[in-house]
Order: sequence, then structure tokens, then C-alpha cells
Amino acid sequence: MSKQIKVGVTLYSYMSDLRKQRITLDEAIEHAASTGAKCIEVVDQCHFLDWPHPKLTDLFHFKEKVESCGMELVNWSQYTEEEYSADYKCTEDDKVQQVKESILYAHILGVPMTRVTPFTVVDPAKNNVIERCLPFAEKYKVIMCFEIHSPQKPDKFIKLMKNFNSKYLGLVPDFSAWWYEGGLSLDTFRECLPYTVHIHGKAHAVISEGHDEPTIPYKGLMTVLKDYNYTGSIVAEYEPRDPDADTRKGVESLVKYIYSFVR
Repeated sequence: MSKQIKVGVTLYSYMSDLRKQRITLDEAIEHAASTGAKCIEVVDQCHFLDWPHPKLTDLFHFKEKVESCGMELVNWSQYTEEEYSADYKCTEDDKVQQVKESILYAHILGVPMTRVTPFTVVDPAKNNVIERCLPFAEKYKVIMCFEIHSPQKPDKFIKLMKNFNSKYLGLVPDFSAWWYEGGLSLDTFRECLPYTVHIHGKAHAVISEGHDEPTIPYKGLMTVLKDYNYTGSIVAEYEPRDPDADTRKGVESLVKYIYSFVR
């Protein structure tokens, strides 16, 4: 596979340890670098205490920490809120404001893309939030990308890409959507690649040396990427089902496993 592909880590992988204060954000960044990761994905409200309005000093400390460890920020991942409280449902204007802020944070920090949560309606004819935010994304040269995660299917997302036909819209396939039991076909993965700007490589447990991830057809998916000459980024997303799992071991094994297909 092309050496241009970027293998990285999403800091979401460390969430259980971060929540329990078994690791700091700086330590998570340092650990990701120690695995050989070349890029980092961050999740906005999961990693900044003052969210939704983090201090710029905190943001730039984060950026400088990533760069000092020899990595780059590749994706500013956002969760678009559907409600602010039990008695306040977000309006279309609220969602537009959230997405625009995410685009601005990415722009300020020099991140090329922001993953925004797929809204309940992803029909291009009905999704006014995307239509209203796209000129903003184009102005600040930040790609708005949409994750395809199990149990979602890519057809409506691909329709969205074709409808808007903008280089500032893209897809983020999450390998969970192609899991062995009831997942999608490899052909549907191929259909996503013309619009794919970033990938989540998923695992739910430590991958033992010489073994494969048991729930996801990595060999098939990575072969499709090789045949397509994909040169974007793929980040290890370790999502343990055991809340007491050592996330560092999981990340180490997953990054090593992904590199086994890339090198």
C-alpha cells in the first residue's frame, strides 16, 4: 500500500481512561506518538473542559503538543447536539451555529476537516443545515465530513455527496459498518471511496500478535484501499466494551495491526 497513507489515532480511543483520570490529554497525545502514529483526531466536547467555548490558549496548547510529538491534527470531530437540555430541542439555527463553530475551530487550528454528526435526516433535499453551512466551509477551506457508522448504510450519504458536488464535503467510513455479522458488503465500501477523506479503523479488544481483529474483515477492507490507491488518513479507534480495559494496550495493538497492512 502507498506509503503516503497516514496512520493515526483518534483520541476518542482513550475516553474511558480520560474519564477516570487514569491518563491526561497530554499523556494520551504522547502515547499516540509512541505507537508510531502520524496524525491525531480530536473530539471537541470530549477533550476540552470548557466546551462549547474552549479557551484559545487551551486549543493552541493542544495543537502545539501534537506538533511537538511529531504528529499533525487531521480531523476536528464534532457531535452536533440535538438538544441542549431535556426541555430545549435544538432548532435548525442552533445546529447551523454548532457546525459553523466547528468549522471555525478547525480553520483556526489548521485542521483540514471537521467530522460533523450525521443529522437524523441526511436526505440532501431536506437537510438545510448542510446547505446553509457549505458556503461557510468553502470560505474557510474546511471539509465537512460525515461518518458512516454501524448500522448506517452509505447510500443516502453518497446521494448527498453527488447532490452538492463540493470538494468541501466528504465521507468518513467507520469499519464498524462492515463488520462480519450483518455488516455491509465490500462493494458498498468501494462506492464510498471517491468521497472518502478519512477513515476510522475500529477494534473492541486488544489484538494479539499474529492474530486478526475478529469482528471486522480488515484484510478485505484494506485490500480495497490498496486497489484504490487510497492516500488519505486512517485512525485507530479503540472502543473497548470493558470500561476497565487498558486503552493504551488496545491503541498500541490496533495501530500495529493497521500498519501491518500499510507497510
